[in-house]
Amino acid sequence: MRAQIIGTGSYVPEKVVTNRDLEKIVETSDEWIVERTGIRERRQAAPGENTSDMALKASIRALEMASTRADELDLIIVGTISPDMPMPACAAFLAHKLGATKCFAFDLSAACAGSLFGMSIASQFIETGRAKRVLVVGVELLTRIVDWKDRNSCVLFGDAAGAMVLGPSKDEGRGVISTHLHTDGSQTGILCIPGGGMSSEARLRVILDNAATVLCCTPTYAIRLGEVAAQNKMDISRSGVKRIIVAGEPGGSIHATRRRIETLWSGASVFDHHGMTETGPVTYECPARPGVLHVMESAFYAEVIDPATGKPVPAGELVLTTLTRTGSPLLRYRTGDLVRRDLENPVCSCGRHEIALGGGVHGRVDDMVIVRGVNIYPGSIDTLFQGLPDVAEYRVHVNTKSALAELRVEVEPVETCKDTEKLAALITNTLQIALSLRVPVTIVAPGTLPRSEMKAKRWVKG
Repeated sequence: MRAQIIGTGSYVPEKVVTNRDLEKIVETSDEWIVERTGIRERRQAAPGENTSDMALKASIRALEMASTRADELDLIIVGTISPDMPMPACAAFLAHKLGATKCFAFDLSAACAGSLFGMSIASQFIETGRAKRVLVVGVELLTRIVDWKDRNSCVLFGDAAGAMVLGPSKDEGRGVISTHLHTDGSQTGILCIPGGGMSSEARLRVILDNAATVLCCTPTYAIRLGEVAAQNKMDISRSGVKRIIVAGEPGGSIHATRRRIETLWSGASVFDHHGMTETGPVTYECPARPGVLHVMESAFYAEVIDPATGKPVPAGELVLTTLTRTGSPLLRYRTGDLVRRDLENPVCSCGRHEIALGGGVHGRVDDMVIVRGVNIYPGSIDTLFQGLPDVAEYRVHVNTKSALAELRVEVEPVETCKDTEKLAALITNTLQIALSLRVPVTIVAPGTLPRSEMKAKRWVKG
């Protein structure tokens, strides 16, 4: 039994972008484009029009031609490299919009070959009897991805969708006879969309090439990107990044950390975003006092308690009760975040009355370690090291196997550090003053300690 195409449909957006239009924004001409590509115009999706919206319109037409209802579909395959979002799949959005509740659906990332690959997969499901009706869609919304300054690539792409419905053929002489597919991976560098698991250097080049103005990452990765830029002699002061929104770990409101990030990213200011999966956004940074976070009291009733006794204290663990959530409400949720309330200024200099947390999130309750009776929080240690310009990276080892926990620190100096012995003595003295402990400090060679592209992993316990 062979599979055959029993219905087709297509959709193109209304807006037409001609070669003459492109002449106004990039160095090219109608003659140059036509001679090399044969293309005279392309379509551009309307604002707010998504990939799944275009796929839906093409699919409806294909289903009508095939005299097939959406609930008769066994499988939906969407070939696209420009989905609504990485997850859920564009095919899942399409299935929902069609009302196809009995099928399974997935995306296929094969760029121009997406429809052909999808047809091959669909025909195999039909030939083996695993499916009777399969919808295959090829759809791209590339005008929001292409570099409109690159005349070699921007002239090639537009937005559109095509769909086909496949079913079993009653005529043995009709249908998909065979498919022969091949991929030459050696040509992957010819045309690409940077993203996903890029190296830090590649990500920096994307930031520079696309004139990005906002960077969102953890404080650790903002620092790491700055270091990589310096190592590769990349001038990120010309990047155009004016705001760095940091989240995911404490540090965004710590003065030393902010100062280091802003030094590495000259001309950019740090904005601390604090929230969590369970609650969503919790605070926002005070526009008048950098490093101070305001709790969104319209959404939360906030308390600060002693983690051990549960009693109200000026500095302790943040506890939240949601006020407006109808789904998954929280009652006195222990966040684990360590904060300090600003009780001296009931009315902030920005004019707001909402609870102010000086220094933002200082650390985590569950991160605390006890060494010889001293409570040590990673956030306080990070503050010390970020304030030392000769320190490139550090790692703290906590030995919990002995009767009394022991602490030792490895420090990687910057390459321009001239006196590592003096640096080691300075760190030892700084730690002793801050912790009332003598902590062994070992200087390691530059480039020795691991770097993180997400949350920092500077504490090793064992």
